[in-house]
Amino acid sequence: MTQRYEVKGKIGHGGLGEVYLAYDTRLDREVALKRVKPQEEGEGGADSLAADLLREAKTLSALQHPNIVTIYDVGRDDKGPFVIMEFLKGETLDEVIERGKLSPDDFRQVVLQTMEGMVAAQALGLVHRDLKPGNLMVIQLPSGKFQIKILDFGLAKFSKLAVPQTQDQEAGIFGSIFFMAPEQFERLPLDPRTDMYSLGCIFYQILAQKHPFDGRTPVDVMVSHLQHLVTPLHELRRDIPAWMADWVMWLIGRDMDDRPADAATALEYFLAEKSGLPSAAAHPPPPPPPVVKVVGRGTGPGGQTQTVTTRARPGSRSQQIRPGGRGGSHSSAMSSRPGAIRVQKTDRLHWSSVLTGLVVVGICLWIFWKIYESGQKPKFNPRDVLTTLKGDAPEGNAESVRTLVIVAGMSEEDAKSALEILKKLKGSGVADTVGEELAKAEKGPVRNVLIEAAGAQPSTAGAAALLKIALEETGDVRTATLAALGASALPSSVPELMKQASKFNDENSRRSFFAAIGSILAREPNRDTRVKSLLPALKSADTEIRIAICRLLGTTGSTRANDVLSEEIAAGGDRRRTAIDALKSWSCADASLAHAVFTAAQSGDHDLLTGAYCRTVTRVSAFTGAEVVDGLKKALPLADTAKSKAEFAQALGSLGSAEALAYVNELEASPDVELSEALKPAQAAVKSHNALVRTLKSGENHLDSSEAVIVGSLSDAGYNKDMHYLSGWRSLHTRFAWDIVVPEGMTMEVDVLQSSVVKDRSFFVSIGAASQETDVLVTRTTDAFMNVKAGKFTISKAGSWRVWIEAGRTTETEALMNIRKVTLKVE
Repeated sequence: MTQRYEVKGKIGHGGLGEVYLAYDTRLDREVALKRVKPQEEGEGGADSLAADLLREAKTLSALQHPNIVTIYDVGRDDKGPFVIMEFLKGETLDEVIERGKLSPDDFRQVVLQTMEGMVAAQALGLVHRDLKPGNLMVIQLPSGKFQIKILDFGLAKFSKLAVPQTQDQEAGIFGSIFFMAPEQFERLPLDPRTDMYSLGCIFYQILAQKHPFDGRTPVDVMVSHLQHLVTPLHELRRDIPAWMADWVMWLIGRDMDDRPADAATALEYFLAEKSGLPSAAAHPPPPPPPVVKVVGRGTGPGGQTQTVTTRARPGSRSQQIRPGGRGGSHSSAMSSRPGAIRVQKTDRLHWSSVLTGLVVVGICLWIFWKIYESGQKPKFNPRDVLTTLKGDAPEGNAESVRTLVIVAGMSEEDAKSALEILKKLKGSGVADTVGEELAKAEKGPVRNVLIEAAGAQPSTAGAAALLKIALEETGDVRTATLAALGASALPSSVPELMKQASKFNDENSRRSFFAAIGSILAREPNRDTRVKSLLPALKSADTEIRIAICRLLGTTGSTRANDVLSEEIAAGGDRRRTAIDALKSWSCADASLAHAVFTAAQSGDHDLLTGAYCRTVTRVSAFTGAEVVDGLKKALPLADTAKSKAEFAQALGSLGSAEALAYVNELEASPDVELSEALKPAQAAVKSHNALVRTLKSGENHLDSSEAVIVGSLSDAGYNKDMHYLSGWRSLHTRFAWDIVVPEGMTMEVDVLQSSVVKDRSFFVSIGAASQETDVLVTRTTDAFMNVKAGKFTISKAGSWRVWIEAGRTTETEALMNIRKVTLKVE
């Protein structure tokens, strides 16, 4: 890898490659880096796959289209070729589909944007060959609209010849079988009409909430495609325009000639609100009479031709079979086009029917041969799913989930294997089925597996089942269930969940419940919305719940949270005491909050409020060193008890600016003996901190972890002299500060070199008036450090300032992260 790109971690895989999050140091942006997958024994040559990847990149680099992922760069290093492309933040279309049907307007936008992208790609001769909902990314735009991006042209070939793309090293389907065109199974030449078929399957699934071609096994799905066993879309969605339903059916025509020639043609018809189907096919005739004659060439007694007459069952639907129509072939069959019925002679079968039958028979023979070779009886074994669903993101469906549930009940080892697959399984209906299975599962190992799986497969059904179990259970099961709920529930569900808070009335349950709420809120990107989600519960909460809510407010990082806490302090009584307790673990305090505490302290209760004010004013990142000292000077008259004097001295001793050093020296000769004694350790601490102050210069400024001022719990984090990093950070009370001098107004970028083995954690960096929340990166070990981009900050005026790092979302049961250094890149 060139020095230009810093790899942060793996984020997924495409048709031919694995994808990593990387940082472009030259252009200062996050990018996606794609590599060819490592080759295993028995696979094709790595050079061939590498050539495919480079060819894909060079072709797509010329394609600048808003609906196709942009290629920035291509190169090769000791690990092989790589491609640099734009890093997209959004969700795949299959994730959107799982939440329910799209509105007509949204469906129209998906069609228009996808087709526009395919028109541009087909103009370059590209055939994608693996179009499926997982390869369409939905990006939410600031305007409230969304943008579709087509991903992974890694399966694209620039030839019209058929290649063995449908098999990988284990003869499994390469791509999603639910969206593959019949010619891909029949190994026929592929062209743009193949992609039209796949898109038709996607659009059908969006509108019908089911696959057009389905089955219990891969063979069933293949047969469904090959024999075109599909329910006309207009029968399932009579609420949409007839032309739109027929347009989708046009895309999934059985024969390539029965589909639009390319994306441009399909788009033209869509915009004109025309289906493309012949009028007879678009308007099916009345159903056939209940008696149907099927004339075959079997013989009766004496060798005479025999006619077999069958009576259709009331309400039954005829199976659709490939029709004849070429070369004088004859059969009696239903056309694959909706409503077009043709009755023909039966003395000869159409060649494509024969081919379809041979393909199906060949697949079945291969399966039975493999069973015979392995010495097993040809019967279904649920454990087979453990070998068929492999990889980092195996594709499955509702039936896959049900099979894995069966496997989970076989043995403890099987349960572990099933759980690992369930947590990463992708596909339509997977998350909902996990939730449904959990809702009906009985107590025991299988339910425990489903509890953890539901945490990794978010769904409305799963969240409802988890909450029900958490309310019914106690002990470790309740703790595990609440953790799963915290990992999967939507942020919008917090107000409803908070109504159940009083039912978790023992200390462990309450802690687990609010840890879950904190994890859910952390997935809400808008900090003010986090606060709004908690306010309804705060108004009617008892003391214990009010304490927990105030602590959660402190982790939101929202200015609105400071306003809420200020109101609680002004209210007095228990509400004030609860708010002051929350201040110990409060992140991102601002000037208004410090003022609210000072105003309350002036009214009395100096033991409670003077120290709280001193701690708060020293942590306001928007204050210069001089402003912090001025704030402490205002507090000195309020320090009239032994406790308040000690807390005043302790707060002063946490500073390191030149102004703080001058002030502590000024107080050295104080006539107040009690204060003078309390200030002695503070004076030594300020001198020590002042010796580490850095004056910023242009370029990179490195702040080592050994130079950090640790504020908060003395029994928590500390500098590990042997390992040279800050470690053991568990408490929300603990925060780190580095003192800097800014000679003039400047803008800087902040990198934090960190390590962590715990998922779903975050921290805040605050400099000046700005505070930014950043996700903790999970590293291989606690000693494997990675740089995290923590944001850009502007300081408008010269003076003494502090760089603060504070806890965001964390459970306090495991260390949040280790810190080796902080780098300030001054522009």
